[in-house]
Amino acid sequence: MVMERMKMKKTREILRLHFDGHLSNQQIADAVKKSKGSIFNCLERFKAAWLGWPLAGDMTDSRLESMLYHQVSGKHPEAVLPDFEYIHREMSRPHVTLELLWDEYQKSHQTEGLCRSSFYRQYGLYRKDLPLEMKVLHKGGDKLFVDYSGDKLRFYDREGRSWVEVEFFVAGWGASSCCYCEASLSQSGKDWPRMCELLNILAESRPPLCRII
Repeated sequence: MVMERMKMKKTREILRLHFDGHLSNQQIADAVKKSKGSIFNCLERFKAAWLGWPLAGDMTDSRLESMLYHQVSGKHPEAVLPDFEYIHREMSRPHVTLELLWDEYQKSHQTEGLCRSSFYRQYGLYRKDLPLEMKVLHKGGDKLFVDYSGDKLRFYDREGRSWVEVEFFVAGWGASSCCYCEASLSQSGKDWPRMCELLNILAESRPPLCRII
């Protein structure tokens, strides 16, 4: 779906807040009631048009719009920028990669979309403007995280001639990220106590201060 053009009055306000107010994309998005991805796309169009700030006094809205949303040629319309806010949100889901999102974008915009390298580069630029997330620091030997993974593994039983799904147990140190992994047939019964017993053996030399399950 082709991205809707932003009204020039709103565009001028975004540019003013960016250049004169020195606000971040998120702050501008909150001020003008637009998504952060829309702010990013607006500023990228402004840069691509080689315009300077402040705008010339005789710059009309119609001229500004034609420069921001111009056609590269009669045969090849300008590339439709991806919805980077949607892409970043999807990247937090299990098994979703930037490669899969590129394939989805490319199938929807085969003729007017960005090339793969531009897609990756533009997403990298979008991420740079995101607010920093809190980083959790772990001390050596402080915490040991243990749990079963959400995804199961499987092996082929030659005698039964069938695939058998197994649980995947993971224990990892917070500081070093050193991990111990083992497959088990279940998460209950004798399997879970046996995993805890193995951890006790592995941690005899240096037991953690706490275990987080």
